[in-house]
Amino acid sequence: MIKYDYIPNHRLGKWNFKDPITGDIVKYPKGKRQEVKQMATLRESAEEYTPMVTLNVADLKEVSTEIDINNKVVNEGTKDQFSYNFIVVDGQEYRVPKTVLKQLKAQLEEKPDSTLFKVKKSGEGLNTEYNVIMLD
Repeated sequence: MIKYDYIPNHRLGKWNFKDPITGDIVKYPKGKRQEVKQMATLRESAEEYTPMVTLNVADLKEVSTEIDINNKVVNEGTKDQFSYNFIVVDGQEYRVPKTVLKQLKAQLEEKPDSTLFKVKKSGEGLNTEYNVIMLD
């Protein structure tokens, strides 16, 4: 993070800063300027609110083994940091648990030519279990 020195010279204006790298006088420190979006009423905001939902690979009817898998890091740099794998289908992200990858690996060792599978999910929370079923 770059620290900007405030220049208390009334000729420069009260919001001028000296850039420590270039020595230039800048009106706002880079990265500190925020735009304020005017919200509607609380009622309108509540009516438009859609909770963030994490979709799961088990929510799909079938999945190709050739689809690209991505990794996302959440809360990076904090003690609550974690990462998860996901695929993108029709613009939606679907989480792929590591147990699904482990079972898919075992299934592909038995049927290396398979290209489609589905996932059955049972249980909730820490008791969730996934079963990979090859479709071809």
